[in-house]
Amino acid sequence: MKDLIACLIPAIIITSLSPLMFFVKKNFFVGFRTEETLSDEVVWKKSNRFAGFIFLIVGGFLIFMSIVSYLLKFRLWFKFYPVFFLAAIGIGLIISIIYSKQVARERKGVSKTFTITNPLIILILVISLVTLITGAIMPFIPQNSFIGIRTSRTLNNPILWRKVNTVGGIGFVVIGLAFSFIFYRILKIVDKEKKTKEFSKSLMMFIVITFVWIIFSIFLPYIL
Repeated sequence: MKDLIACLIPAIIITSLSPLMFFVKKNFFVGFRTEETLSDEVVWKKSNRFAGFIFLIVGGFLIFMSIVSYLLKFRLWFKFYPVFFLAAIGIGLIISIIYSKQVARERKGVSKTFTITNPLIILILVISLVTLITGAIMPFIPQNSFIGIRTSRTLNNPILWRKVNTVGGIGFVVIGLAFSFIFYRILKIVDKEKKTKEFSKSLMMFIVITFVWIIFSIFLPYIL
């Protein structure tokens, strides 16, 4: 419980303070301050609202993962929490900086169209394949403290463990197989604008569907 509280406190602080960025006025002390935001009022407003939204997601993600890791007894999350925390903050900052620079370019009338590169598509394709492989081996994994759908019920009941991980694994196989095919098809698209549009839409679907299935899998021990 102490580990959970220690992880929740900074995440809750980020989540609580992020909405304030929607309303903060331009200044030299508080807010998302870059060369671009400080030089233009419009860039400041748009960038701070966007950054506030991003860090609201980051904080929510950290809270969710901390609670789930506590319930599933996923000790690695708490052991390496500083690494996960800094990585999440870093990703949020990078995304916000990129957006801020894009807004600044648009204000100067030199907007550059964003296009998806093949290495990024290949990376997500590999992640889809990993999802597929993970789902395929889940029904055969014995009880352990690292891999599988681990709750107090599954860890104390080998039969329930096998049932839950079999059902969960089948879902991940379907998700991984479907999106591996989708991202491979996108990789073959020549038109960059169409490729970017299709990738963005498919990536969002992949994240949402995988997230929903993870949540459903967590509740499977209480259903089966």
